[in-house]
Amino acid sequence: MAHVRHLRDVGRLAAYALSRGATTETPGVVLWKASGGCTDPFTFTLTGKPIAWGQATEFQRNAPVETHYLNDGIDRAAAIWLDIEAPCRRCEQCLRRRAASWARRARTELGRAQRTWFATFTLDPEQHFLKECAAAVRLGETSVSWNDLDEEQQFLERHREISRDFTLYLKRVRKESGALLRYVLVAEAHKSGLPHYHALIHEVVGTRPVKERTLRKQWLLGFSSFSLVKDDQKSARYVAKYLSKAALARVRASVGYGQSL
Repeated sequence: MAHVRHLRDVGRLAAYALSRGATTETPGVVLWKASGGCTDPFTFTLTGKPIAWGQATEFQRNAPVETHYLNDGIDRAAAIWLDIEAPCRRCEQCLRRRAASWARRARTELGRAQRTWFATFTLDPEQHFLKECAAAVRLGETSVSWNDLDEEQQFLERHREISRDFTLYLKRVRKESGALLRYVLVAEAHKSGLPHYHALIHEVVGTRPVKERTLRKQWLLGFSSFSLVKDDQKSARYVAKYLSKAALARVRASVGYGQSL
């Protein structure tokens, strides 16, 4: 089924795909195999118009197929079809790739940090109940019943509610300590289906150190534990382990986490 997006955005994405190894079998049709070895990939299609020549970047103008741009010799009504073969994100290969990618990013941040804390967070039973209620009310406003959701959907909705509390938690820690922090946070499901969390919290070089009692005091939803990282490789492997165990695991991180400066 074709999904229509912003017409110029599809053109730009098609040009980017061509620069990353996508192929064209017929004019205006781009096939991008971006599944990365997934054993159960799926394909979806985006449609749109070519981007104007004047709006194209240099690498886009040098893409293999010029018919994807609106210069004077091209039909301005022509369409682009971008077929994307995407990973399922659930098979063993996908989970391994995701885990390896975040482990690499974690090693980069660990190498840059002044100090890093390994943290575990859980919620008290009453807090889990309150988050479920909040999610149910939010969904009810869109005529979605909590009881109609499957276990995976309920986990994701709980995580969505709790994620907001993590944002506030980090703000409180930063305010009390005066430190600049970066982080990666992994949500994992208990056997009960309820989420708990593991995190790496990095102190930026030159910032004030964060005290453990500050980290503990500002987590208001239940139990937490913290230890200073002594083995960067081991801590990166922890992140990979939690992400490779289940497709349901979710991750959030600081903007640009693990990217080159």
